[in-house]
Amino acid sequence: MGVPGKKNSDAILFFSNIPWPTVRAPRGPDDITKEAVASLVLSSSHSYDKTAKARLRELLLLWHPDKFVGRWMCYVVPADQPDVTEGVMAVARIANELMAERNLRLV
Repeated sequence: MGVPGKKNSDAILFFSNIPWPTVRAPRGPDDITKEAVASLVLSSSHSYDKTAKARLRELLLLWHPDKFVGRWMCYVVPADQPDVTEGVMAVARIANELMAERNLRLV
């Protein structure tokens, strides 16, 4: 996605070209739903060599808001930054919910 250290003048990311963890590309943050994320991340076709728990853990690491913002937000065009922030927050919230649900089923 680019070279860390570049600033907004070199922005190359839009909401639409971020590889959101959904089967269909979302048009906006409201399209990033629990069902959309779960259908990709929990699919038996996704990383079949990893457990669902491992896939969710990886999702949490990749989409952690502080890490995402610190690493990628400088590449996002300013007009899309609010939607990208909202989308990242949605992915993180959904990942936490899915992980909590899986943990409850194990108890």
